[in-house]
Amino acid sequence: MSHWKDQIFYRLLLSYAITIAIGAVVLLLSVLFLTPRAYQRHMQNGDQTGGMLGGGTMNQTGTQGGGQLGMQNGTAGQTSQTLGNFRAGILEALVWSLLASGLTAFAISIYFSKQILAPLKQFNLISHSIADGNYASRVNISGTNEFARLADSFNTMTAKLQQVEDTRVRMIGDVSHELRTPLTIIGGYMEGLSDGVIPAEKDTFDLVSRETARLTRLVNGLQELSKVEAGSVQLKSEPVSLTKLTQNLIHQYQPLFDEKKVQLTLELDPNQTGTKLIVLGDEDRLTQVLTNLLANALQYSPEEKKVHIGCRADGKQVHITVKDEGIGLSPENLSKVFERFYRVDRSRNRDFGNGSGIGLSIAKALVEQHNGSIWAESAGAGSGATFHILLPLM
Repeated sequence: MSHWKDQIFYRLLLSYAITIAIGAVVLLLSVLFLTPRAYQRHMQNGDQTGGMLGGGTMNQTGTQGGGQLGMQNGTAGQTSQTLGNFRAGILEALVWSLLASGLTAFAISIYFSKQILAPLKQFNLISHSIADGNYASRVNISGTNEFARLADSFNTMTAKLQQVEDTRVRMIGDVSHELRTPLTIIGGYMEGLSDGVIPAEKDTFDLVSRETARLTRLVNGLQELSKVEAGSVQLKSEPVSLTKLTQNLIHQYQPLFDEKKVQLTLELDPNQTGTKLIVLGDEDRLTQVLTNLLANALQYSPEEKKVHIGCRADGKQVHITVKDEGIGLSPENLSKVFERFYRVDRSRNRDFGNGSGIGLSIAKALVEQHNGSIWAESAGAGSGATFHILLPLM
């Protein structure tokens, strides 16, 4: 926890306490120094007035009884006048003390108000700048108080907004690039067929058909990715045996690995039976996740290499790994491999999977919808890569 001096609450409380204390000190000093002088001045004025009134009374009576009565009246008048002078002195001192303490409190309030309003003005200016699209703007407030922590959160939010904007711009460019290549090929062949430059042969139509299928896969992948990331995909909630699921995948995709001369192996937890490696989820979507991982492993594995699938219990979770001996991933690739349209090798062929660079993005979103997590590990280029998935067991 930060020091109490860095807390806005305590700083405001301290400013109020200082204002009250200074007001009290000013009032006390006024009472000590201003009151006697004011009282003395009023007493002098009162004595002069009282003396004039007392002399007139004695001249009018001229007798002993009248003198005593005059003395009594004079004493009573003198006492009343003394009390009036005292009250006037106190009021005068209070007026000056209140004026001094009020001005002091006002000056202190202005100082602390400026200290509080300065960060708020900066937040206001930067927020307007961000609203205008300047995502590089940052709030610069040092310290550890509430405003400094708010500035850190604000800057983090701004950085994420900038990242989203950069992703949006990059995604538009990537989509344009992905669409341009097949459309250019299809357009060129159709124009050649129309002009008679390219013969209307089966190979030509097969090529146009493949590029059309490639466009279809890309559009379908984009649509599916948007639905998955938006959470609008309805997942089934049923028990899924991961032992059975992985065994079916091995049987289904073994011919593709054999064709490329890549060995595909499966290792299940020897201490667990198939009935225990069960998760609650959508079997089709989990199959899609592992298919995407197998597609990447096969794509990046040279001949005579191995791809290994592991599935074992890890506490209350099941840990699935897909390990290959392919080209590996650099630290930069590890942090970006799940981004849309990101491909380690832009020149790879697209015969396996959708080849659009969004398969891992879809896999990540689907795993997270199953309350799981997915990440990649690699020792570096040429060292292969391992993809990890954690899913909660039933």
